[in-house]
Amino acid sequence: MILVVAGHDDEHAEAVVARLDELGRHVVRLDPGELAEGASLELGFGGGHHPELRLRTAAEDIDLNRAGVGWWRRLTPRRAGRDRIADLTAARESREVVDGVVASLAVDWLNPPSAEVTARRTLLQWTIAAELGFVLPRTIVTRDPARARAFVLEAGAAGVITKSLRTRADGVRDTHLLEASDLVALDRVRDVPTLLQEYIEGTDLRVTVVGDEVFTVEVDASADARPWDARRGAGASAIRRTELPGSLGEALVGLVHRLGLGYATVDLRLTPESRHVFLDLAPEGAWMFAERGAGVPITDAVARALAARDGLLCGSTAAADARAATGAA
Repeated sequence: MILVVAGHDDEHAEAVVARLDELGRHVVRLDPGELAEGASLELGFGGGHHPELRLRTAAEDIDLNRAGVGWWRRLTPRRAGRDRIADLTAARESREVVDGVVASLAVDWLNPPSAEVTARRTLLQWTIAAELGFVLPRTIVTRDPARARAFVLEAGAAGVITKSLRTRADGVRDTHLLEASDLVALDRVRDVPTLLQEYIEGTDLRVTVVGDEVFTVEVDASADARPWDARRGAGASAIRRTELPGSLGEALVGLVHRLGLGYATVDLRLTPESRHVFLDLAPEGAWMFAERGAGVPITDAVARALAARDGLLCGSTAAADARAATGAA
């Protein structure tokens, strides 16, 4: 059984679940948002070595301990209703139950939730990327206004952007291109650690890694209102499929695996000098815009990865049952 933990409005989860249904896999969808409305996670302890972990909906009563494979997607919080405090309390308690159940299940996760939390740390991504030899933009994190001004002056006409160190709930990292009027405000960096990064001219590449498979699209953001703010799939970007040179794809697979992930998206910038510069990695990054725009079969790849893991588990279970039935060691 494959457990998919995803929000109600996640089109990526919808597409993958539909493909898994076509492959004949037993899929159970767990939407944390529904737990505050009708569905329920029922837990029981003290009755043996294995706790009771059940998902009950109007249509099903499912023993979650039967799940062998899981896919954790980014969860989108639902808006509170009229009784905001009660709604927020229900959502908070429901999320705590979901996180606890997910951490307790003996499931082979395509992306372990704990690994996703760690992999979202921007500074960790860049540290590992640098260790593995990827090209990075010149970047500082500082609370020293003098150092910040010196960095901006050294960058000169190339320009400097600021980025938030943490992504928002929707997976977006706020990005801003510094303008002349912003230089006066650099004194404010003493109040909060501030990331400053040289702006890299070039072409945006979105790379999606699924297991050992690599899918790359080129994103022409020249028509976007904010081409320096790479929010993939937004605006009127033109998208086409492309390939990475040499062993770069294998290196990105190694980076994703080093972070403990089986799936991730990576944003690169291809400079006019043909350098591939590493910008960001997202453990829960979107791919539907690339699939629609360039025909890259990423949904199939994710479904295959989950089905293959489920098949291995089903195969090993069947083999064990056969050995037990014949008395084989």
